[in-house]
Amino acid sequence: MSRPVSNPFAAHLTPEARQLLDQAPNRYVRAQLLGFVGYLCREARPLGEASQADLKAYGAEIMGLGIPRPKQAARDAARAWNQMSACVPGWPQIRLLPPISSRSKLRFEDLPPSFRDDCSLYL
Repeated sequence: MSRPVSNPFAAHLTPEARQLLDQAPNRYVRAQLLGFVGYLCREARPLGEASQADLKAYGAEIMGLGIPRPKQAARDAARAWNQMSACVPGWPQIRLLPPISSRSKLRFEDLPPSFRDDCSLYL
């Protein structure tokens, strides 16, 4: 039986990765992490050294695999990773920034200071 397209990297999980994923609080978090963790295992990247570059490479790779909503999958993986990092003992203490969605709201504080000043003067 072949691996479903939604989890193309699940077959690459190491025993260590499986053990960590088994600590997920529910099947949804586990499913959100499965692809990214499997990708790290396939690339022989230690989970304790996961980085933004790994998340970006994962997002780019799944983009070409026909996975529905690949950008959302990368965002979900980052959020689930951070959730596990915050509450599961033994999970790597690395925070990942979820990729920004085109629908994400930009905070006023994130804008350049000169633009904020111009807006403030205008208002």
